[in-house]
Amino acid sequence: ILDNILVARAYTVDHLNQLLMFAASKMYDDDYALLIVDSIMAPFRVDYTGRGELSERQQVLGKTLSRLLKIAEQFNVAVFMTNQVMADPGGSSAFACDPRKPVGGNIIAHKELLSNAMTATIVSGAYGGWQGASSSWAWYETTVSLLNEVEVYGTRILSSSFYDVGRGCIQLPGFGLNPTLKIKGQGNGGSRCHWWLSAVVSSTYFAIVSDNGVAASASASTALGVVPKVLFG
Repeated sequence: ILDNILVARAYTVDHLNQLLMFAASKMYDDDYALLIVDSIMAPFRVDYTGRGELSERQQVLGKTLSRLLKIAEQFNVAVFMTNQVMADPGGSSAFACDPRKPVGGNIIAHKELLSNAMTATIVSGAYGGWQGASSSWAWYETTVSLLNEVEVYGTRILSSSFYDVGRGCIQLPGFGLNPTLKIKGQGNGGSRCHWWLSAVVSSTYFAIVSDNGVAASASASTALGVVPKVLFG
């Protein structure tokens, strides 16, 4: 197994980019499925210090991320990056839920396109005659979110409109390769449970995955399980 794994340590930003080019050259000769960068911002925080170098750092970071994207697309590999966090000077406010922020600014922040409005008078795409559907969306910086129907089933089933899909527009491979992953338990040998998805079904119902893995819906006041989509870093 270890014959199929390459490991290298990057000491500077230039060294990191050289290693990425080396990794790409190896992918021409052999099959690889995963590229891990741990941690993407570590060399940038060493090579670029202070606000005076922030603009240059962000430009070089953008080029590095673009190189990673090209590698992922050209060689059909998954790219997994960890990041670091820093204290937000304004995060000590009583209204701040978490004073920590990901390092790297907006260029590396993880954002999700999420529905943010529901119009009760619109006919839902879920069932004939049901009223209420998602009617708007916006980008939000997130570290955790719910899965949508497309990510689980590969298509919209009960989602009220395309606003419920956002950027999660393809099925996650695990659910496609192993459909039983849709069936979740309560942990520690507990019984099966229903779990929430992010999609609106109507003005009072939201999409869920039932305890047998089938698409269903439930009232917003129902207590169900969650399967979070998490940003590691």
